[in-house]
Amino acid sequence: MVVLLYALLLQSVNSTDVDRLIDGGHWKRARAILEERVRKNPADARATYLLSQVKIAFGDLNSALKLAENVVRLENENADYHAILARVYGEMAQSAGAFRRMMYGLRFKNEAE
Repeated sequence: MVVLLYALLLQSVNSTDVDRLIDGGHWKRARAILEERVRKNPADARATYLLSQVKIAFGDLNSALKLAENVVRLENENADYHAILARVYGEMAQSAGAFRRMMYGLRFKNEAE
C-alpha cells in the first residue's frame, strides 16, 4: 500500500514538473519525459495528452494526431482531450489541399461540438 501511494505521488509530481516545463517552453525536456511515460504506460491519458501538445509544438502533426486519437479513446468524456484532437485537425487542415482540408474541417467540427 505504501509503495502504491509513493508511486502515485511520484506520478503527480512528474505531471506538475512536466506542466512547468511545457509552460516554460522547455519542449525537448518535456518530450523526453513524456515519451518515456507513455512508453511505460500507454494508458496514461494525461501524459498522452501532454505529449500530443509537445508534438504539435514540434510540428509533428501525424504523431500528435495518433496521440490525440488515443487519448480520446482512453477518456472519451474529457473535453480537454477532444479539444486537443480538434486542434490537431485544425492544424492539419491549414496545411492540407482542398479535399483533405474539407475532411479535416469536418473532423474538427465534430470534435469541437
